[in-house]
Amino acid sequence: MAFEELNLVESTNGSLEKTRILTEWVKKYEELAAMLLEFAVSPYEIFGISTRSICKACDIEDIKKYKDIGNAIYNKYIGKELDGTENSMLDFYNLVVALKKTSGNDALEKLKEFFECCTPEDAKWYARILCKDLKCGAGMSAINKALVANGHPEIEVFEVGLCSTLPYKKEEFIKAVREKFGKDGEICAYCEPKYDGIRLIVSNESGKTVALTRNGKIRENVEFLLEEFDRIANGRIMAIDGELMSAESFFNVTKKVEGRGDRFFVVWDCLCLNGQDLRSNVSLHERQAALNEAVPQNNTIRIINSYPAHTAENMYNMFDAENMYNMFEGFVAEGYEGMIIKTDAPYDQTYDRKEWFKIKPVKTATLEIVGQRNGSGKYKDKLSVIVVKDKSGSIISSVGTGFDDKTIDYMTNNNVVGKFVEVKFDCITPENSNGIKSLRFPRFICWREDISEPNDL
Repeated sequence: MAFEELNLVESTNGSLEKTRILTEWVKKYEELAAMLLEFAVSPYEIFGISTRSICKACDIEDIKKYKDIGNAIYNKYIGKELDGTENSMLDFYNLVVALKKTSGNDALEKLKEFFECCTPEDAKWYARILCKDLKCGAGMSAINKALVANGHPEIEVFEVGLCSTLPYKKEEFIKAVREKFGKDGEICAYCEPKYDGIRLIVSNESGKTVALTRNGKIRENVEFLLEEFDRIANGRIMAIDGELMSAESFFNVTKKVEGRGDRFFVVWDCLCLNGQDLRSNVSLHERQAALNEAVPQNNTIRIINSYPAHTAENMYNMFDAENMYNMFEGFVAEGYEGMIIKTDAPYDQTYDRKEWFKIKPVKTATLEIVGQRNGSGKYKDKLSVIVVKDKSGSIISSVGTGFDDKTIDYMTNNNVVGKFVEVKFDCITPENSNGIKSLRFPRFICWREDISEPNDL
């Protein structure tokens, strides 16, 4: 079995043991194993294949039943005789080469032919590799350690600009800004509204136009965006960074609707133009100039610095801490999620969260615990998740973050149902099919022994 070791990695706990097993697998299959890992995790190996592509090619209807494409295709072919000679890793390499040159029905036909000549076990891993998600619990660190231990180069990590979080209370915000940027709290900065959507990098640098998430995964069901990007690119090699939005709410962005619906893409950075990588040694204002050159304003792709209520006066300028906070309050009043503050640094200096900063309001509430359950990963044997509800009973949510190990041990060894906790959260989600709402990104703050009833949200 070519993937026996990967099955062990998937079923094993502990990063050290996963790395050891992965190292043995790379040693066993040498260049072929290194190639498969690069296909699986490198952001620059793009085949244009998604979960939906494989489901369509192999007539898989209920992907949700199996949680991932690997398990789905395994169950599809379990007990089925091979339609020809069993495919090898080299055959998979040839498939990938072919997929890079094809698309549409031709690509689907090649997928179908390939998987019909795979064992169920091999099909599971080949499908996961094509969808760039091994789902075995081994991250980039473990993969690169396994490669280096066997004399192979590391795989380049996919990175995007990231923000540090600034406190949202005015006094704390002003103090933090002054500590970071000098006693007067003045910094040459670019302030822009924070959008509540899905972060995507849209690029054709690999030869195929794709929308990648902040983790380097292909985002599906955004054909309208890819088509508009291709129209704008008009043969040029480009990459842009932005946020997939819905005119109604964040929750509409994630719906798998056909066509564009009410969705659009707000773009704030240009990472590549005319084949020139702009990530290094190119300042923010220079990238903004490239963005304005590359992207004409339209209803599908909208440049952030020409969005309504965000005028030239609010752009790159000198702001002291108090003026920055006033701008943040203005953005929130206009319906934005918060504000982003950016220095003029090159894009590749923003990966460590030292050049971009975000501030957004955080809501809190006191809620009653109505249930608890085991967590996942290292907390799979611990009661590390609580279920909480508000006074009305119409808002019920699971909380699994914000706890330290001491609190988790307490919850595991004691029945905490009926106790009250304070949690912070971003917003309340729309009702589900049962008429129940939940909290988005709830985090535990503290126990509330002084409370006798929860808040009514």
